[in-house]
Amino acid sequence: MAAILLRAEGVNLSSFVFDCQDLSTVRGGGLILLDLSDAVEAEIRALGIEPMALTRGASQAMFLIPESSDPEGLAKKIEIGLSRHPQLRHATICVDAVQCSGDFPVDRARVIARNRWRQLRMGAVAYPRLHQGQEGKVCSTDFLRPAVRGEYSEATHVRRTHGIDQKHHFYEQEIATYAGRTGADFQFTNELTDLAASDVWGNLNGKMAVIHVDGNGIGALQREKCNTWERQREFSTGLRRQQAAFLSSLLDQIDKDVDWKSGDRFRLETLLWGGDEIIWVVPAWRGWELLRLFFENAARWSLLGTGITHSAGLVFCHHKAPIHEIVRLAKDLSEMAKRKGRQQQEKNLFAYQVLESFDHIGQPMDQRYLSGRYPFYSGDVSNPLVLEGLRMKPIAEAMPRAREAISKKKLYEVTKMLMTGTKERAAEAAQRAWKRMDAAVAAEAHACLDVFGEDSSRSLACWYHLAELVDYVAPEQLSN
Repeated sequence: MAAILLRAEGVNLSSFVFDCQDLSTVRGGGLILLDLSDAVEAEIRALGIEPMALTRGASQAMFLIPESSDPEGLAKKIEIGLSRHPQLRHATICVDAVQCSGDFPVDRARVIARNRWRQLRMGAVAYPRLHQGQEGKVCSTDFLRPAVRGEYSEATHVRRTHGIDQKHHFYEQEIATYAGRTGADFQFTNELTDLAASDVWGNLNGKMAVIHVDGNGIGALQREKCNTWERQREFSTGLRRQQAAFLSSLLDQIDKDVDWKSGDRFRLETLLWGGDEIIWVVPAWRGWELLRLFFENAARWSLLGTGITHSAGLVFCHHKAPIHEIVRLAKDLSEMAKRKGRQQQEKNLFAYQVLESFDHIGQPMDQRYLSGRYPFYSGDVSNPLVLEGLRMKPIAEAMPRAREAISKKKLYEVTKMLMTGTKERAAEAAQRAWKRMDAAVAAEAHACLDVFGEDSSRSLACWYHLAELVDYVAPEQLSN
């Protein structure tokens, strides 16, 4: 008998993680799926089988099962076991297994294809149990499932409770398992209101930054490099360890900086973690810094001897903005950076948006929207809205000088012309601004604008970047 390759994946995250505005419920959905690999392993061992874990991602796991002759029967038993799990039964999970042929890449492709086929045939929501006397009542949080626990559906109650109870344990467990660090004891804010509130940050008070990070070409690299199950395991574990090492260093950084804290609680939310995708929420005055730290750290990452890069989306907005829509926007921005990155040998790139109101939430980041809002936008390849991750530090260093060299009035004058008028009128406004500066100030302003990219002082887009980011990069506290 040959071995079996079994793969389980939690799918339809928009219906289990990002289907509501309640932060604890969103967090709980993500943390429950992070436990999927442990739950699958426990179900396999309950059958008297000792599995070997090959991958453990944010919502998926792959195991090598020693000699067995019934892959479909085994997958069905695991599926039934997960349907009885107190939390995972509320998620939609694909479980499939194939008999190993001796060609690992082919076997991996076969089991992933079966997962995808199963997903196409299943509902987007795990069908909830109905309870007598609860007919007609709808969950007040997800507005979809029947309410059976007061105002909550069973799925919302389970996710919300798990999100509250397990938030702190996630960080401790992750850095202990993959970074070898034990004894960490950190506390975190529970609501976005607390995370984003601070009177000393002026107009950033009550604002947050949502960050989506996604690896570039990780799947393709995996298919190229992982031609054996041993290399697959090394690939997955190596990525998780590098992520955990960064998380450990980030927590140390936060612990030393009072501006990262609300009392003794860290202002950090991790909504998705594992695989090659991460979603963070932090206060607006630390959003740029977190993404900068990530890019600087991840620039050294490699898998099986090959360096890897990332794309990211960063959204600054009010903490009351609908979190599921903001996450979607952050993902769209990350994809925008990824498209440009494909033309530049997969550099570490990111795109951002500053939402001073809710006007642009829900707009697709397509060519029509971008060309209409940004007259200087001319396509993904030369997209000036996308910046290099390793430029974040020099931009942060230049921003205080830019605030001194260029008044906000001049900035907004040029930017208004840039965003509402023609490109020619905006260029004229920029030239007038330069002429009114003395030589020393103009030289300093040029140097500040140049940090956004090569020849940026002659580009209209740099004025947009400066005006958008002037309050969010290296921000200044209110003076007493």
